[in-house]
Amino acid sequence: TSQRTVDDIAALLDRYKVWLAPNQGGITMSGGEPLLQPKFVGAVFQRARAMGLTTCLDTAVCGSRAQWDWVLPHTDFVLLCLKSMCPQGYRQITGAGRD
Repeated sequence: TSQRTVDDIAALLDRYKVWLAPNQGGITMSGGEPLLQPKFVGAVFQRARAMGLTTCLDTAVCGSRAQWDWVLPHTDFVLLCLKSMCPQGYRQITGAGRD
């Protein structure tokens, strides 16, 4: 598995923004769970928006308020995959807690 930096992703976005930006295109961060890397996702989204691209967070609604606070200010759209409203149901479906 290769790892990419914020600069790597920004360079890729810069190459494609000529096609994406005029059509209100952009970038979606999905999972695993992107909120497990909130500073990285927030930084990528910040760079994308500076290029005139839209940003979308595809999340299973995991993470603390602090994690959301890193990402949400730089997010245009959120796709939620809500597994269950109650903690017991969530744990049964996913095998993990929401925190």
